[in-house]
Amino acid sequence: ILLETFKVHETLRSEILEQVLNRVITKVACPISHYIGLLSDIVVSAPLVLQYSSSKVTEAFDHLSFLPLNTVQGLLKAVQPLLKISMSMRDALILVLRKAMFSSQIDARKSAVA
Repeated sequence: ILLETFKVHETLRSEILEQVLNRVITKVACPISHYIGLLSDIVVSAPLVLQYSSSKVTEAFDHLSFLPLNTVQGLLKAVQPLLKISMSMRDALILVLRKAMFSSQIDARKSAVA
């Protein structure tokens, strides 16, 4: 339902994307595979639309070093098609991963190299 709403209603796209990314970032203990799956479907169905909301996606990248490894891997797989068309988003992700590689937290380093 949310995917179809995202495709049809331009005014709700920003809110849907923001809520999905917030759920992925904040629901650390809960299973979030359905949110990651929805994000992946959104990216596949409308990658050019997401370029206009790139700031929300790059903001989510800033939280990668605080997320569990399986969440990071799922999130990166979900946005991978978007990284192929948006150089600025790819550059932002590379910067975040580079910073995480040198983090004092071992989980952040694992996420950066996984």
